[in-house]
Amino acid sequence: MLLKVSYPLHLVYKGITSFRNFLFDQGLLKEFHPEVPTIGVGNLTVGGTGKTPMVDYLLDLLSDRNLGVISRGYGRKTKGFLEIRPSSSAEEVGDEPRMLADKHPEARFFVSEDRVKGIQRARDLYSDIHTFVFDDVYQHRYLKPDFLILLSDYHRPFYKDHVLPYGRLRESRKGADRADVVIITKCPLDISESEKKGIEKEVRRYSTSPVFFASYQIQVPQNGKGNQLEKGSKVVLLSAIAENKKFFEQQSKNYEIIKHYAFRDHYKIPPIKIKEILSKHQDVAILTTEKDLVKIRQDIGTEDLDRVFTPVVKVEMGEDFGKYLRTQLGFVEKP
Repeated sequence: MLLKVSYPLHLVYKGITSFRNFLFDQGLLKEFHPEVPTIGVGNLTVGGTGKTPMVDYLLDLLSDRNLGVISRGYGRKTKGFLEIRPSSSAEEVGDEPRMLADKHPEARFFVSEDRVKGIQRARDLYSDIHTFVFDDVYQHRYLKPDFLILLSDYHRPFYKDHVLPYGRLRESRKGADRADVVIITKCPLDISESEKKGIEKEVRRYSTSPVFFASYQIQVPQNGKGNQLEKGSKVVLLSAIAENKKFFEQQSKNYEIIKHYAFRDHYKIPPIKIKEILSKHQDVAILTTEKDLVKIRQDIGTEDLDRVFTPVVKVEMGEDFGKYLRTQLGFVEKP
């Protein structure tokens, strides 16, 4: 029954998104090309391809540039253009932009649903920004970045998926041909060259752009003082992300999980619930994600912060990608 309903809706949605792309491709809907170098990060899939860790990686990779970052600010309670300042809360600007701004104080961060207006406002404020990075911009076609990165999850590649609601794609697989580069994310560290070639062959059906491979490595959880969580410890998991189940599976390999409090992605867990969890599990470490911590930190007393740990996700790629990116954008090699 579900298939009978979802497949016709899938055809309708696919038709609408394909027609929209056709209008842009023919120039009937206009794209804005900023005057400064711009990088766009996005995907064809609804959630879960690792956009935020990749933006984090790009900011490290281009740390010699004067950077600006523009996100939609998904889940925020405000609207319009906002600059992210040290005093901005996750509720005002979104959890992921707030987290990235904390990690990269040298860059300037902004949120704006309208990316074109966003970069125009940001440029008015800071004309010295050399390069802009746009998070989750693949379907925002009114903006045309100089370098558009398409992310695809190794475990759920776009070339095996279907358009909503029959699958998880936001648009047809053909949309991959807009990418300047395709990055397969969350690859195993020991992925073989033969498997890479097989994946590249599948991608080539939809895109002729270079294909790179990235591993997402989960570091040992640390608290605010930099103390690591001892392997085998009893923990309570607390997460409001797109892949709660995967978070549980990853942490259960190293820790004894007593309870997992899981909520929908970007959900702001009420302070009273945080206090209830802390009170119920007074002698147990709390293990949460980086983006969840930026939302709940103010609700945790100083006496409990030391037992709150977060694992950092690090992207690992070869040097070839960084060199290729800089070459395409005309940047000199990083000193």
